[in-house]
Amino acid sequence: MPNKPIPPVGLVVACSETDLGFRNSNTPCLRIVFAHGHWQVSPTKERGLLVYITQPAKIALSTVKAVRLTEVNAYVAKAEIADV
Repeated sequence: MPNKPIPPVGLVVACSETDLGFRNSNTPCLRIVFAHGHWQVSPTKERGLLVYITQPAKIALSTVKAVRLTEVNAYVAKAEIADV
């Protein structure tokens, strides 16, 4: 069984308000997958690494253009809003 790729801390992934969701918490999150040689938002929102956006504490969802990973584990990652 091949090893799952793990994204590096500091990786910036482009996303939009429609990619965000709230899964079992009040913290916005999205899922990313490794496809075609790079990391991108999961088109199905059902598979991939779950990324919680933890910084800043208050987010205007309509202004989100990208997130930067700040912590990565095997199944969950944390991210902050990235300036693009």
